[in-house]
Amino acid sequence: MSMRTQRLGNRLVKLASDTVLKRPFIFPIGIYLCLTFIQQILTNTWVRDFLLYSILVLLAKQVTRWRGIYLSSFLLFLYGSLIAASVTWNVYDPGEFSIPGMMAIVTLAAFLANHHYTEQDLRDARNMFFFGGVATSLYMLFQYYFGEALIIDDRLVLGTPTNHEDPNTLCAYLTMSLAAGFQIIVASKSTTRRLFAVLCTGAVVVIMMLTGSRSGFVGMSVAFAVFVLGSNLARKHKVTIIVVAFLSLPYLPGFSGVMERFNSADSSGSGRIYIWNVAIYRFKEKFFLGHGAESFGYLYYELGKTKIKAVHSTQLTTLVEQGIVGFSLLMFITLFISLKGYLNLSRTKGVWLLAAFTSFYVQSMFLSLLQTRAFWLVLGLFAGAAQHRIQVLKRNRRSYVYDGASMQRSARKRMPSLGGRDPSAA
Repeated sequence: MSMRTQRLGNRLVKLASDTVLKRPFIFPIGIYLCLTFIQQILTNTWVRDFLLYSILVLLAKQVTRWRGIYLSSFLLFLYGSLIAASVTWNVYDPGEFSIPGMMAIVTLAAFLANHHYTEQDLRDARNMFFFGGVATSLYMLFQYYFGEALIIDDRLVLGTPTNHEDPNTLCAYLTMSLAAGFQIIVASKSTTRRLFAVLCTGAVVVIMMLTGSRSGFVGMSVAFAVFVLGSNLARKHKVTIIVVAFLSLPYLPGFSGVMERFNSADSSGSGRIYIWNVAIYRFKEKFFLGHGAESFGYLYYELGKTKIKAVHSTQLTTLVEQGIVGFSLLMFITLFISLKGYLNLSRTKGVWLLAAFTSFYVQSMFLSLLQTRAFWLVLGLFAGAAQHRIQVLKRNRRSYVYDGASMQRSARKRMPSLGGRDPSAA
């Protein structure tokens, strides 16, 4: 019994060491992006910052193996540095903005953008996306049907009344899990595994509908459309999937609530348009470098309005706070990596990441995600994966070495043949 226990312990230690040393980039994805419930618990604690800097230490070893620096990695670091530096010309109170914290997540995004990804890398990231979204969705479903769910304005919310996640931001995370689920469904060869993936993906869809998020519904539609149209499925299968999905929408829980919010003239939509107009108006005052990070709340307050924190648009946030320089950098990065992603990820097993990024970025137009960890990690991961066609790393039966930027494979030594005819003797 002790021998079995020792073997099990050795396997667990080997699994943990392989995960940490061979595929370290899945940790920031899993901790900061996918496991939104854990992320909610770790918000504003020393544990979160300790994990972030530990991840940077793990990834720092890749610098010595870089064959060069990708343009997207350099531009991400430059853009993030501009945001961090812009707080110095903010004449108002920057609040909780931290330059070291901002530079840490920007550096991590630059590392991810300069990583040389393999098919196994994307499979790991896909599984982490999927696991995090499904775990969060199942937890919320259990609370909704059997527990005490948090309902605010007829919308399902994750968290507590005093500390909860914004439903729109939560849906932005879940759409990436949704895209990963689409890929798992298509890639599954076993009927049982495919059915399990369908049920788990359906749980994510139901939670997104119950939140009543309009931007989440748009993001879900974008992820679905990009994945189906960009996949290598046969045309008849694509048409069948689109028709079945369209006919199934009215029967989803929460669908009627989302449609009512689209059709109603509530203050949410008109309020955002007014805020966007204010952002454009204040941007014209400091056209070149903007007013500085975390300044929009005071800019809005100076017009005699209630102080607010968010512009409700990532692109307009950088326009008013980092000026035309920051806005141009963000647009160039987006167009550059989107084009490379379309060329290198469509019609491949990485199409789910193209769908996830497109969906997340579309939703960022209605959310202020500029200083969130999720925004930078998604940019970094997609920028790195979009650089080239994904390499397939074949593992032999004995061992392999995978160290992130470089791949080495230990070939099996073949024993010399002791029988048969030597062809060189002829």
